[in-house]
Amino acid sequence: MSDKFWSDDFDMDLPKLFPQLAQLLETTAEQKLWTIGHRTHGRLNHPAVWNSHGAFVWMEKPNLKRDEHGWLNINSCVSNEEEIECTWLELLRDQWPHGFPFILLPLRVHFPSPPYREFERIMYDLRGWHKYEDIQVSRDTVLKWIVRVNQKFEECIVRYRTFAA
Repeated sequence: MSDKFWSDDFDMDLPKLFPQLAQLLETTAEQKLWTIGHRTHGRLNHPAVWNSHGAFVWMEKPNLKRDEHGWLNINSCVSNEEEIECTWLELLRDQWPHGFPFILLPLRVHFPSPPYREFERIMYDLRGWHKYEDIQVSRDTVLKWIVRVNQKFEECIVRYRTFAA
């Protein structure tokens, strides 16, 4: 697997916008997860998503059953995309610009989309397309989203360890 992540050179990458991200995520950043979707440089670049709930993300490798043509079916959501290992940090970095929600399995916990309005406001301000006097409000909203979803993920890790035991 490559060391390069697709958004490393992206001006709107979460670690560039929020240098304190590693501190916010603490121990969860490197937690291994699995999804199905697309790769760039051998790493996650947009999972397969459905309008009903977004992407599927697993706490462990799902080893999904496929038909003779390579298609899988999860609760009537069909795809032929491959299983991809990623970290919690990579998932958040990918979720941020792509704007998808996801469901964490096997716990069936829904995670919301990132605040897309704030993504656009920060991007426009950063690139000088439109300067916002209140841009810090948007940045604070994103930080609150990161903290909220990370706390929710921490709770899921505890529940999953209890569930798996």
